Amino acid sequence: MQPLPSAGRPRPVDLTPWNLTLKAMEVHLSPDVQAKLNRLAAEQGRDTEALAQEAIARFVDYDEWFIREVEKGLASADRGELLTHEEVGARLEKLIAEKQSRPLDATALVGRSRRRPGTHHELSV
Repeated sequence: MQPLPSAGRPRPVDLTPWNLTLKAMEVHLSPDVQAKLNRLAAEQGRDTEALAQEAIARFVDYDEWFIREVEKGLASADRGELLTHEEVGARLEKLIAEKQSRPLDATALVGRSRRRPGTHHELSV
């Protein structure tokens, strides 16, 4: 396959420190999102501002990671490192088969459950 042309691609986002100099910010949330934030904070026994800051930090971290991964993928495509349709299908089938062959780990499920402070959860098998 031929390498993809790079013309017309958006430029990477500028994340230099001088471009990120906000000291305080006011964020307006819809009533629905505000209610969800208040509910989650109450369930977790946390401050809504701290929860909002954590959520924004997670989103920003994820977005930075995603942009880097897309840029790596585009660079690979520019070098002609592409997979055929068949190769993609084979890789997906292999991943699915590996996931299906693993036994269910109940302890991993318990760790993912939502727990409220002061409550106990039991798992019966």
